[in-house]
Amino acid sequence: MMNVSNLPINSVYLSPFFYTISHYLLQISALLCCKLARSTIMGFIVLLCALTVTDASARGNSVSKRFTDGPHAGVVNAPELSGIESAERSVRSANAKPEAKVPQIGKYQPTIYVVDQQSEKGFQTIQSAIDASSHDKEVVILIKPGTYREKLYIARNNLTLMGSSQENTLITYPQARNRWRAEHPTDWGAAVINVGATNITLVNLSVINNYGRLHQTDTHQFAIRGFENSDEIIFNNCTMIADGADTVSLWNKSSGKYYHSYCHFEGYTDMVCPRGTALIEHSSFYNHKQTATLWHDGELDEQHKLVVSQSRFDGVEGFWLGRRHYDAQFYLLDAVLSERLADLPIFRKTYPDSSRNRANLYGDRYYFSGINHPNKYAWLTDNFPSKTLIEIRQKGLEGFTFDNQWQPSATLRKLAHFLKHTDLGDFHYQPISGVTP
Repeated sequence: MMNVSNLPINSVYLSPFFYTISHYLLQISALLCCKLARSTIMGFIVLLCALTVTDASARGNSVSKRFTDGPHAGVVNAPELSGIESAERSVRSANAKPEAKVPQIGKYQPTIYVVDQQSEKGFQTIQSAIDASSHDKEVVILIKPGTYREKLYIARNNLTLMGSSQENTLITYPQARNRWRAEHPTDWGAAVINVGATNITLVNLSVINNYGRLHQTDTHQFAIRGFENSDEIIFNNCTMIADGADTVSLWNKSSGKYYHSYCHFEGYTDMVCPRGTALIEHSSFYNHKQTATLWHDGELDEQHKLVVSQSRFDGVEGFWLGRRHYDAQFYLLDAVLSERLADLPIFRKTYPDSSRNRANLYGDRYYFSGINHPNKYAWLTDNFPSKTLIEIRQKGLEGFTFDNQWQPSATLRKLAHFLKHTDLGDFHYQPISGVTP
């Protein structure tokens, strides 16, 4: 005889009303001696479950595009949540471990938010859209043309900020690091864009920290600052400018991975300075000062590296290519260097007070291949180790850089495919460069 008390009615979602009815019907059927009566009641319960599952499926697959007034104005593909579903999601979010990685783009249908300064409905600021997306697993925020004078805080995973183009979609804010730190204990907030999350993609944006031009200083001014828990950060078709040092500072030195393609970087001392591993392709650099353009920190892992391929370097007369304070590893391939580059090899920065010097476990590791420079400095001669060339041929440059642990080009392809096959309304954008949807 079936033990109806063990029937797994919780294996499907039941609304509170259906659940209550089912519970009592199960108890009644257990007391009935008539087999026909029990069968009739059990059949009715199965029918209730089927109707509920069908209803839940319909709600889960619904796609809505809303630009009306209210808290969800400007949201595309935002499914309605019942009170119980919302509560369950909040509980899961509260119990999640901080280090747990949310599934990457492609495993869930991203929710799209639209930011438009000119619209009276929906979101007029980027930060308000980011905040509203906190319960969505994957999010694409479409940013219509305009100059957004705001500072951004990104503390959620799996987020894409997509502008119309880097020429007409600008995020700008004046902030000096020393001014911020005078009143705050950490750098969280010292940049135009502050990132403490994983799987963050920026496309078709210009990010500008213009503090220097307003106050005539080239002190440290971050355009973007990544923190210890930031990882898998992608820029495509972006311009990053700061009027001071450390324009792009992605600083997860234990495991940070970063990929930038078809971008322009501009600033002063150590203007692109990753900690961890970075690959930069098809990009340009302009240094406004006779100081280092590139900087790298690979202190915690011998395999961490900074790889720059098929990019151009320029700057003021006598600008430097790069330097390091920590153990580091530089690879430059097929780069074009301006005649204004100083005849100064990448070097390790040391101090008269030796206690300030960092460990130098691996020595100088500066590698060049296919460099185009009019003065042909001796230190730019091809010197890639043969095993490195073999590894690049076998794995590709991306596989070599990230040791096949991350495929940022695949993330960009998925994003391009999603955008191509989704109704974006009147949002027009420059296609993602270097990928085919």
